[in-house]
Amino acid sequence: MGSPKFNSCLPDRKTLKTETTLPSGILERDDDHLLTPEDVARLFAVPRSWVYGSIRGRSRDKLPHIYIGRYPRFEEAAVREFLARRRRSYPKE
Repeated sequence: MGSPKFNSCLPDRKTLKTETTLPSGILERDDDHLLTPEDVARLFAVPRSWVYGSIRGRSRDKLPHIYIGRYPRFEEAAVREFLARRRRSYPKE
């Protein structure tokens, strides 16, 4: 009796979620995902220390975040809303 093939219980490659790297170096996935502090720093073009400071309350408008263990993560939609609130000199989208 031969052993069953494990490939038969894996989803085929076409049904798996894909991810691509944008020219800016940030990963873009098919589903909603969490950003790291490094991703947010690159997106805002600020030092990583600014991101950590903005979640610790050093600024008046805290950057929305969640902790996974001791690691802060950011929902992409919440980060975009944060940017929209901070816009001053030009109209919101």
